[in-house]
Amino acid sequence: MRYPLNRLITAATWIEYPRQSESSVRSWMNAHAARLGLTLPAEAPDLLMAKVGMGLREIAMELEKLRIYVGERGSATVEDVHSLAGSTREFNVFELQRAVGRRDAAAAMKILNAMLEADSQEIMILTMLVRHFMSLYALIDLRTVTDQAQIARQSGLQPFAISEAFQHLDALGPRRVESALHYLRQAERSLRSSADRRTTMEILITSIIGSDEPTPSRIFARA
Repeated sequence: MRYPLNRLITAATWIEYPRQSESSVRSWMNAHAARLGLTLPAEAPDLLMAKVGMGLREIAMELEKLRIYVGERGSATVEDVHSLAGSTREFNVFELQRAVGRRDAAAAMKILNAMLEADSQEIMILTMLVRHFMSLYALIDLRTVTDQAQIARQSGLQPFAISEAFQHLDALGPRRVESALHYLRQAERSLRSSADRRTTMEILITSIIGSDEPTPSRIFARA
């Protein structure tokens, strides 16, 4: 039984399909939406990826639903995307990121609890916060860079989000950003266990915002 399989392995031509980057998925999403006659707001790609991941088939299905939802208008609004994603303009993961980035604990807890009341979104929230803080971490070494395209490429941020991200970095400070990555890893482990999920997320947010003495050790070594 093994011999034919070995011949197949050695004789066949293998093609590797590498995992697509977020930027390439964003580009594909906008192009596919255009083919459907649908215009997307700038926030739509990240919001849809947060909901369904980076699988193109799943994203295509969401875009088709969005096209039906907007009907003859053809142009989707942020509110349309939020409705499809099960969030609102006021209570969504991007507003949560902004509140955390401003260190506005009251607003962050209000948004977090509203999102958790509407749906069990802990994993999605955690995923998006990890992405956000990884981008902020990358910005630490990009303060002196003036090329917006380079900053976007190295941080993974879209160009329109760079200015606000630097504001978040200023408000939080580099050491708190590093500590946030540690807290996020702790929260991920807790969510995998039998820990209370809402409590885990509340502790995560308060730890990131309220830590006056961030963990001094470096979470990742920068080259």
